[in-house]
Amino acid sequence: MDLGKEEIAEQVKRSRKEKGLTQAALGEKTGLSLRSIQRIENGEVNPRAYSIKKLEEALETSFKQKNKELQPGRSSNLASKLVFSIASLVLIPLGALAFLTQSARFPETTFELQVFWFIVLLALSLIQIFIWRNPGTN
Repeated sequence: MDLGKEEIAEQVKRSRKEKGLTQAALGEKTGLSLRSIQRIENGEVNPRAYSIKKLEEALETSFKQKNKELQPGRSSNLASKLVFSIASLVLIPLGALAFLTQSARFPETTFELQVFWFIVLLALSLIQIFIWRNPGTN
């Protein structure tokens, strides 16, 4: 089940109390400041991935995150993927075309030209797969 910051706050507080820990003790166990623990338990902040990991380890539980704000870099990652994807789809064919127009002896046959464009398209496909294959991020 995916949790937002309020649900994480409730679960941290409940898990901490079940373990018999004070906020200060949880802070010492996780390496997080007392104020950070208080702000997380009060639902005042979106906990960072590092904080979530430390809390999960200390409380022996799991917090799955659904908020975009709880997943650092998600929107910037999507923007980067789009930029790289579009750039590769434009620049690689333009580079291939420039190569063909400047080459006096290539291609000598229609078959060579077809193989050349097949390799260019294959390279583009592999680059797109590489760009978009990162699991867990969209």
